[in-house]
Amino acid sequence: MKYLKLVLLIFFLCGFLSISYATTIFSDNMSSFPSGWTLSGTSSNYWTKSSNRYYSSSYSAKCTPYSSYNNNTDIYATKNINLSGYSSATLSFKVWQYTESGYDYIYVDYYNGSWHQVWSESGSHQSWITKNVSIPISATKIRFRFHSDYSVTKEGAYIDDVVLSAEGGSTQNDAGSGGDAGDSFSSGLSINPGSYSGYMDGSDRNDYYKFNVNSGDIIEVTLNPPSSSDYDLYLYDPSGNRKASSTHGTGQQDAVTYTATSSGYWRARMYEYSGSGNYSFTVSVSGGSTTKKWTFIVYLNADNNLESYGISDFNEMEAAGSSDDINIIVQIDRATGYDNSNGNWTTCRRYYITTDNNSSTINSTLISDIGEQDMGSPTTLKTFVNWAIDNYPADHYFVDVWDHGDGWYKDNDPESPLFKGASYDNSSGNEIEISNGELANALSGIKSHLGHNIDLLGFDACLMSMWEVMDVCKNYSDVFIGSEETESADGWYYTSFLNSLRSNPTMSAINLGKAVINGSSLATISVTNLSQIPAVTSKVNVFAQKLIQARGEGYSSKINTARNNTRHFYTVSHIDLYDFAYNIANSSVPSYLKTAANDVKSSVANAVEATHNSSSYSDAHGIAIYHPASASDYDIRYNNLAITSTKWDEYIKGESGGSGTWTEVSYSVSSPHNYTNNYEHTWTITHSGATKMKVYFSSFNTETNYDFVYIYDGSNNQIARYDGNKGAFWSAEVPGDVVKVKLVTDYSVTRYGFNISKYSWYDGIVTSPQEQSNVLTRINNVFDISTKMVNNKVSFIYNTKSPITVKIYNTSGKMVLKKLIMPGFGNKSIDLLNNSKRTLPSGIYFFKVNGENIDETFKIIKLR
Repeated sequence: MKYLKLVLLIFFLCGFLSISYATTIFSDNMSSFPSGWTLSGTSSNYWTKSSNRYYSSSYSAKCTPYSSYNNNTDIYATKNINLSGYSSATLSFKVWQYTESGYDYIYVDYYNGSWHQVWSESGSHQSWITKNVSIPISATKIRFRFHSDYSVTKEGAYIDDVVLSAEGGSTQNDAGSGGDAGDSFSSGLSINPGSYSGYMDGSDRNDYYKFNVNSGDIIEVTLNPPSSSDYDLYLYDPSGNRKASSTHGTGQQDAVTYTATSSGYWRARMYEYSGSGNYSFTVSVSGGSTTKKWTFIVYLNADNNLESYGISDFNEMEAAGSSDDINIIVQIDRATGYDNSNGNWTTCRRYYITTDNNSSTINSTLISDIGEQDMGSPTTLKTFVNWAIDNYPADHYFVDVWDHGDGWYKDNDPESPLFKGASYDNSSGNEIEISNGELANALSGIKSHLGHNIDLLGFDACLMSMWEVMDVCKNYSDVFIGSEETESADGWYYTSFLNSLRSNPTMSAINLGKAVINGSSLATISVTNLSQIPAVTSKVNVFAQKLIQARGEGYSSKINTARNNTRHFYTVSHIDLYDFAYNIANSSVPSYLKTAANDVKSSVANAVEATHNSSSYSDAHGIAIYHPASASDYDIRYNNLAITSTKWDEYIKGESGGSGTWTEVSYSVSSPHNYTNNYEHTWTITHSGATKMKVYFSSFNTETNYDFVYIYDGSNNQIARYDGNKGAFWSAEVPGDVVKVKLVTDYSVTRYGFNISKYSWYDGIVTSPQEQSNVLTRINNVFDISTKMVNNKVSFIYNTKSPITVKIYNTSGKMVLKKLIMPGFGNKSIDLLNNSKRTLPSGIYFFKVNGENIDETFKIIKLR
């Protein structure tokens, strides 16, 4: 009898537990608000994510984006729900309230064909209170509503920790089906786009949902797991190919966005990596045929000392926000130690910018957190822009590279943190370089993916509005925005031009560029039509030829005076091209040089559509050019640029002489295709009677930073070095009648190599430009190093994938200096000081380089 009672008690308890089991339909701590909610009501007064007051997780939802709500507002935060199969449901939430008693109210409503109010409150209780409200199982939507009348405003109401739970249903009620979603691709539960809930545990680790999609539609799926569980999200096409995934950690939302490449039933797979419990998810499918006018793509690299300014500019974008006609997409990477606001996350995130008037808090829709990324890599830039193009298609694209900048070259000085190469990443120490082809490679990949030029390319960065940079960009973008001078840290004013674009989304790329600069308060900023840059290049080439000719005729002093009186910028080797031509045209120089100078002025005026400079920069005309004050200051990395096919580099190297003739000769030289690892070969081209020569690469592709093509003269002096994917170009000019082309590759990764289809030789008189003071010796594709040392320094170019030790010994065999070179690529100078910081005496020393794939010792001479 006791046994029977025990059995009955067990059945009774099990039945009771089954009946009273509560399922969490959704749970929201508002840290991702308004994700999962639809906001509507009085414009510019929507419910807003706030960090001013919160019960948990550092955020709540506030009934206004302002410090106090406005009069005459009605705003709504609405969420879709599914209570099918349950017997009852309860909405629980925390509320903090300070509103006008009896007049300004917060409400809870539900919808089951029409809206019904189930709770309201006004007045003041300035502490967090828990509220529980019954919701009928017939409800398909719930909402928080706030109303204010025509007078008296206060701080408002905050909502946090919103939980909708239901009873009377089975544990398995995935997407309201009354059971389990399919556990495999073939058995996926069919749903329509919407918001749902489900359940997984260790015995039910997969839930598949299928939904119909047309090719070109944009699919967006979000998954919110229980706070103590790690669930992952995968997206599959109708053939079962995985197309996207999101695998964030415990308690974190996963989200994917993808443009469908085929029609049919796509699947979203929810996978239980660890934990158990109820989850919520949303599936959205929007017609790909609804293409917006513009997508503004911002590559916001704040992983450096500009972090706080990046967050400020982000908030400026939110003050305008995306619209029915424009998308604003931002990839922002943050740093450690500069700004601890907005949760102080230091990873890289992608956001869809929504309208928000809170000037300090990021409230836009988080698309995904993609972990730490190297924003100093051209691959990262290309990947992000192509992803944005795929997922947010538009008629026109505006790409903004936001960060430090330094014109055409990369500043290798670690003591100069303010002015690095374009897009300096503090975590990796990398930047996207111009002179070695990294920017061109990224832009080429974007154009290839898009199928045509970017409409508008801008650099919210210092010193980027240069002829050399525009020459690189002209093949990949129609219009260019940049500054000749350094920018203040806050850069562009985004709210102004984005509001202009919202008001007139059909504006052209040039007019959008003008809107950017007209809202600026920078020292210099300009808009340039890149289709006119080839004409500028042609005129600069003739100008340089005439400068060389005039220099040979004794006008060096006049030319130097004109150059020194020209507007220069923070980097003094950057001067304004138009202003230099103006000064030459107004100097006492031959008429042929004045004509060439005036032609340059006209070409610049035709290319630059608009400038917006401060009054102290009235002599800046939109395009800077590299012109060191002395030929001895020439940076040999300039030889890597395609514009060295002009005479400009010869001019700034100091060349002078009379007129001569260039003659092209068909000539074929090719590397192996593909070349092999650890390959080294030299080709020699000779033309008797030439005073200088150059070769034409009809194709060129080597591993960037590791496999190099060197150009030498007949005495084995290095003239230039090239790497990367460059396409067709002329090499730098080589003095004399011999050109040597040498290919050196490292131990891994091969590429196509190169083809030379012709060379050109010159028969004029040449007064040699700046002689190289150091003879460069190549060692195992790791070092270029001078064998003469001057000014108490030894300089070298290094290129290594592993650490290298450099040791210097005197003739007695005593080690007087030791340095460790970390993996990377760049220029370096070592002060010739011994370990006691004293200058080494003149004489002979031995330089030993040791590391992976290199163990070499050679003699160097220190001069006074």
